[in-house]
Amino acid sequence: MKKNIKAVFRMLQELNYILNKKQKRQAAVVCVAILISVVLELLGVSMVLPFLQALLSPEELMSKPILMTIFTALGVENDRQLLLFMGSALIFLYIFKNLFLILCSYCQYNYSSQIQMELSVKMLESYMTRPYTFFLDINSSELLRGCTGDIGSVYIIYI
Repeated sequence: MKKNIKAVFRMLQELNYILNKKQKRQAAVVCVAILISVVLELLGVSMVLPFLQALLSPEELMSKPILMTIFTALGVENDRQLLLFMGSALIFLYIFKNLFLILCSYCQYNYSSQIQMELSVKMLESYMTRPYTFFLDINSSELLRGCTGDIGSVYIIYI
């Protein structure tokens, strides 16, 4: 357990060194979007049970004092309006949640591919500034792996 925590901190330190300020801000935005999507997923799953309860016994749901004040404020007066309101709310929630998840996935993949591209360019630039003797001592497959394979591994971490 302690070894895993150290590995996570080491990885965060390496990412802190690799990423610039803009990328760190984008990472924070992506993390917040992921947290919001988790809350929306939780809300979507937790709304199914009250909807089923409204289908099976709407009178019991309408008799609870807290829910009764909410339904009165929303203008829900009978069982049919309750089912219509809860069904509409559930459909709206799932549509909103899925649209947000699509947007969140797009942001994640866009961010990850942007980092992969920028790291590849940095790696290639660092190779281009090396002296000629550096290339005499290193295998070309190691250079290719540095520009493509290792960067791809960093890309996988973000996904």
